[in-house]
Amino acid sequence: MILNTGNRYIAYFQIVFFLSLLIIFPVISASADNDPAIRSFDGLERVPSTEYSEVYRKPGIDFKVYSRIALNPVDITFRKNWMRRYNSGQKGLSNRVTREDMARMKKKISELFDEIFRDEISKLEGFSLVSEIDSDVLVIQPKIINLDVYAPEINNTLGSLTFVDNAGEGTLY
Repeated sequence: MILNTGNRYIAYFQIVFFLSLLIIFPVISASADNDPAIRSFDGLERVPSTEYSEVYRKPGIDFKVYSRIALNPVDITFRKNWMRRYNSGQKGLSNRVTREDMARMKKKISELFDEIFRDEISKLEGFSLVSEIDSDVLVIQPKIINLDVYAPEINNTLGSLTFVDNAGEGTLY
């Protein structure tokens, strides 16, 4: 947009300024996209994936030396102050989450995660699932951090259903 000031020098300056912005911004954004290795805070390198939103791995690790996988139980932590934040939005005491509810959710999520993860590992060719640790065993210690459950099943009243678009979110680490 060029201001009508009657001064052709100001109009000329504005045109040059906007043209220079059009040239500079694509160069800056292109140089930011050419970063060869996007790394996480703990030094893991981002790997392109079509199945997951973000996948990271430790650089320099040769996964060809592993033929077996040991899966440790998943460690689950809720989002900071999740219970307090959830309970502050509830009107009645019967809809509030207790520490026992959180422990029950962790147990249920852990069991479900273990079942699904073991099923997915069993589908991998060239890997077998084991419980003992050896030099050719890749030990996986899964963690779910910042778990934010939007509508927890705490009130098991018969005939009561809750429908949500999204169950929640968390980070598999």
